[in-house]
Order: sequence, then structure tokens, then C-alpha cells
Amino acid sequence: MRVLKLLILLMIALFPMQDSYAEVKFSVAAGLRTFMVVGDNPNSSPIIQRDTNKPQFIGGGLTQVNSGVAIMGLAEFGEEGNIVVPFGFEYTELIARERIPISRRTTAYLHNTIITPSALLGFNYKFFRFPFADVKAYAGLEINAFFFQSPEFYRKIEYKNLDSAVVYEGKTKTPATRMGGDVKIGFDGNIISDLYINANIAFGVANLLFRDDSRGELLTPTAIDETKESIVSTMRFGLLLRYEF
Repeated sequence: MRVLKLLILLMIALFPMQDSYAEVKFSVAAGLRTFMVVGDNPNSSPIIQRDTNKPQFIGGGLTQVNSGVAIMGLAEFGEEGNIVVPFGFEYTELIARERIPISRRTTAYLHNTIITPSALLGFNYKFFRFPFADVKAYAGLEINAFFFQSPEFYRKIEYKNLDSAVVYEGKTKTPATRMGGDVKIGFDGNIISDLYINANIAFGVANLLFRDDSRGELLTPTAIDETKESIVSTMRFGLLLRYEF
């Protein structure tokens, strides 16, 4: 919980008890938020590695951008509303799919799915106001509590010459709760009246705290031959509509 304590102390330090901070505006926002694993680690490696020159292990297969939804509230402080505290919830499905030809008439299909609800608390500062439109640039920090559900490992082997298939499906790991953090930069602009559009990109780590080596990697479908939990670096993009009260 050290990250949370540091964020709270930072907020207290930046909220002096002055008249300029007496005004607080509230708004709500909803939209899309993506989740992408970046970097070379087992979570983004293929589920089945077909390159014989590389280490052979079962990876997470999470090489693509996965989309989710976000709902949050925002509190703006000060006459200009330059200090913003966002808080809310997100829901993301992390999905990896692979198709592996075994022979001319036999094909394997592999899916790794992790349902991931999360909660967030952040601190944004609007550092630039564009002169030609009601658009503001901001930077911020965000802490996330990720509630990774058990990976669902789906395996299907299709035999076309026999017109049949064998399907295996199951959950091979326990759920995991991790604390993560992001550094974020974005833009917030007025569309009409009290409606705004907010776009941002964030870089961070999904498992800064509470890693558990005994469980193996965070997002792989099985713990076979796994001895540690690697850092999971992420890149996330958000596009939300915001309504100001």
C-alpha cells in the first residue's frame, strides 16, 4: 500500500487550504480503455513457440491490443480546474488466440482468456491550454487494483479427415490481485455545452505490488516450468466522453 500512501500525500501537498481551491466541480466519464502487454516476456510470448531457436515454454500469447470499458468520476479543483482526481472502474477481457497447423488435415486452436475487472485512482494536472479551442493537455499518475480472474485455457484439435475434433477447456491457475501504476498524458476538449471528449495514453506496470512467484507468470494459462512472476509492462489508450455537472 506504499504507492497509495504516496499518492495521498502528494494530493495533500498539492491541495493547500486556500480560496483558490474552494471550488470543486464534478463530472462523469465513460468509454473505451485498451490494455496491451509490451516488452519481451512470457506473458506476450506465443502460447506455443514454433521457432525452434527460441526457448520452448507455454506463453500468454497476449501480443495484441485488448479493449475494455471504463466508467469513472472526476473531481476538478480550483477556479481553472487544473487539478483533477479521477476514480472509477474498468472491465477488460484479455484474449489470446492462436491457430497452429499440425499437418495438412489437422489443426490446433488455442485460446487464453483472462477476465480483468479493476479499480483506479489518479491525479492529473492540466499544464497547457490551447489558445484556439477549449482543449487542455494534462499529465498524471494513476494507481490500479487489478483483479485478474483464473485464465481460461481452451484447446481444440480438429481432424478434418475424420470430420471430428477434440476439445479441452479448463482453468489452470487461481485468481490474482495486483497493484499497478501508470504515467499518463492526454487531452480534454469541449464538444458541445457540458460534453467533453478525453483521450489519453498511459505507460505502466500491472503488477508493481503483490507478485507471487509460487503462482508462476501472471497471464500465462499454465504454471508448468514457471518459477517466477515477471514484471508486466503495459501500454494503455483511453477514449472517453465526459459530462460536466
